[in-house]
Amino acid sequence: MNEMKAILNLITLILIVGGRVPGLTAQEDPCLNRTIEVNVITDDFRLVKGLDSSHFEGKFHGKPIDITSAEYDTGSRRVVILLDSSGSMGVPDDHWRPGVTMAADIVSSAPPQTSFALLRFNDTTTKQADFTDQRMTLTSRLNDIWHWNGSDFKGKTAIMDAILDGIATLGQLHVGDTIFLITDGGDNKSKISDKVFMRTLLASGVRIFVFYLASDFKSRGRTPEEAVGPETLRSIVEFTGGDLSVFPPSRGLFPSLTSDFELEMEAENPKLIPMVAQLFVHEFSEIYLLRIKFTEPVDKPGKLDLQVVYHDGKKNHHLRVIYPHRLAPCS
Repeated sequence: MNEMKAILNLITLILIVGGRVPGLTAQEDPCLNRTIEVNVITDDFRLVKGLDSSHFEGKFHGKPIDITSAEYDTGSRRVVILLDSSGSMGVPDDHWRPGVTMAADIVSSAPPQTSFALLRFNDTTTKQADFTDQRMTLTSRLNDIWHWNGSDFKGKTAIMDAILDGIATLGQLHVGDTIFLITDGGDNKSKISDKVFMRTLLASGVRIFVFYLASDFKSRGRTPEEAVGPETLRSIVEFTGGDLSVFPPSRGLFPSLTSDFELEMEAENPKLIPMVAQLFVHEFSEIYLLRIKFTEPVDKPGKLDLQVVYHDGKKNHHLRVIYPHRLAPCS
């Protein structure tokens, strides 16, 4: 029965995202044109405004692309908060609370045109609050979970299934749709295959942001899923153009990420979580919409390289560009 439900959910999700290329108008050819969502951030974690298409330079499959426009967009946003409630989140005691605090800070500081849904997941996904609910309802749900005991966290971790449930919750997809995932480990329960998951995720255009709760592996055995979990999450974040932060800061977990609060701040700093929450809110809310024209049809998934350049064409090394590193083919 569970397998049949997963198959039906997947079919529904594919119907939702099938053929969708975010930001295209009806007149544009999705095989030659694409709109991507981009953040540009300074060394001290401030968003950069005022750039135009001449400040961006990119390649797809190693071939130059034509960036025809760059629009700074601050429209309404929808964010699905996915909170891991599997057994590992309850060990050690209080392990989950920084993640719940982070979610509450994001909800409280987001602009009024941002709406939220809250899902918690382990083996399965359970909706706690929908986009139509008031923020006080969402805050109340988070407060309840903050006061849980470690024994309230049970089951395994189906991250990929939960992300697809989050996309399905969004329904008809819009520019700026985001999933904010709070978790401490790797996937050890999802029914969907890695390949189908990634194809569906990239087709959706939804960005994935992650708040990773680093486990004290000395207090409990490190499972194979936990060992590969950080690298898998890094790929999901980079491929979709999201961002990631680790708590407590750990330099060794995500060495391939170029910049993050984990490299700049100490866990004891009481401002750490509010500052990361504020950065994520800005990244959710304010994005560049870059319209790209390709030299040949996008007929297979491919790597996108994007950078900000000075007017003389030299790369600006003081800026971090957050963008989808992998693009889905046109349908």
